Amino acid sequence: MVSGAMSLLDTKSIIRSFGGRTFLWRKLQANGHIFSIRTIDKWMENGITMKWFMVLKKLATSEGWELKLEDYIAEQKRKEHEVSPKRNDNGGSQVWDPKG
Repeated sequence: MVSGAMSLLDTKSIIRSFGGRTFLWRKLQANGHIFSIRTIDKWMENGITMKWFMVLKKLATSEGWELKLEDYIAEQKRKEHEVSPKRNDNGGSQVWDPKG
């Protein structure tokens, strides 16, 4: 992995692999997973949990293909002004100073 890059799961591509959000929703409904189609929209916005990834993996297997996590990993280069969530704005570690 390139320094300054972060790995992201390409959830939209996973959903497209099942024919899109409506087809995926219908397939999951048919397999006993009852939830709002809005849940799939939330996956596209916020990412998918490992629990649901495993459900999709099982669904793919039942359809005769393999859903592999590594096929959906995308790297995104960080912008220079972005800092790690564990760092403060000047790039240093956040340390509490009792003297203020």
